[in-house]
Amino acid sequence: VGNSDIANQGKPAVVFVNTIGSPWVDQRYLNALCSKYSQLECRHVQHYASGDEILTLNRIKDYCEMYPTNKATYLHSKGTFHDNAVNARWRRILTDAVTSKDCLDPPDGQCNVCGFQFYTQWTLFMPGNMWTADCSYINKLLPLDTYKEKLEEAVGDTLLQILRNQLTTTLLFERKDFFGLDRYAAEHWIGIHPDLQPCDMDPTGNVGLYFVNDKNLLDLSWSPAPRHKGVLTIKNAKERLMVKENDDLRIREYFLMAGNLMKWSKLYGQFPDHSSWVWSWFPDGEMWRDAVTKHGVNVIEEVTKKYYDKHSDVLSPPRSAFAPSDQIEIVPSSSHTSKDLPEGDFAVFYHIATPQLSVDESNAAENFNEVVMDQL
Repeated sequence: VGNSDIANQGKPAVVFVNTIGSPWVDQRYLNALCSKYSQLECRHVQHYASGDEILTLNRIKDYCEMYPTNKATYLHSKGTFHDNAVNARWRRILTDAVTSKDCLDPPDGQCNVCGFQFYTQWTLFMPGNMWTADCSYINKLLPLDTYKEKLEEAVGDTLLQILRNQLTTTLLFERKDFFGLDRYAAEHWIGIHPDLQPCDMDPTGNVGLYFVNDKNLLDLSWSPAPRHKGVLTIKNAKERLMVKENDDLRIREYFLMAGNLMKWSKLYGQFPDHSSWVWSWFPDGEMWRDAVTKHGVNVIEEVTKKYYDKHSDVLSPPRSAFAPSDQIEIVPSSSHTSKDLPEGDFAVFYHIATPQLSVDESNAAENFNEVVMDQL
């Protein structure tokens, strides 16, 4: 971060730090790290004994409400629990991408969320969940507690529709990470809004390439997204071919347009504009766009009715379903809002997870310090 474009804007970049776990990090610790970079101002916002990324995402919501014309960058300390070569490469390339000039100031002037890679595999998201976003877009997103509750309700409705054969999950399994439940909610939050205009920095679409090779910004190039393969191009699965070739399955497939429409409707009560990229990216997009105009929030029921009402020889393969947890812990948004913020167009929010170990355990402490120092 200290050597990135975000630290070379002509004014100090503020890094707001939330810490979770063991209380190793305080303001003095951050001052020692950040003093090496004159263009970074690091502030320890709060420490929590337990929690997840949603605590820091709530801080971003607070910031963007105060500074709606600014941008916010979200980072987290991947590798503090399990530092290895794969995590180090992944952390570095994600950090390099979202703090680069093109992510901070996208060339097209349209992109409102930029990350290393943007995928549409089971939801609309940035793998690794690091990104830079316009505060004007973040202000459209639901508060995290409301979002988690509504998403859980939407998944519950989806599972009922699957049982009725109104929707199918032929392409992927019914798993919490695919549905965005529990701790996975944080990864899905940034991409679910219908006004999303994504862009990314990876020209390959190959996540594994960055796990085994040391790459840097010279290997990256900015582009509007999506530009990487969708879920229908995953190899070695006969289910993909079945869905491609059968309207009956394709229209009802949750992990294609039907599921996105379901989430947009249940969470936000609205759909993408007619000019949105989604209609040309997903199969049957034009049909769905016209159906949204005609049926509004009832679009799923109306479009899928003719498929699940009729007797079809094409059956969705059985998948192992689960019932969502009756009690998913909701971490409330803090009432505290950072005050006395310096003027500037950017702010970085850094989520640091610290292992529950004593600081005098030298190996754990050394590993933790290496990860945080490397990323900063």
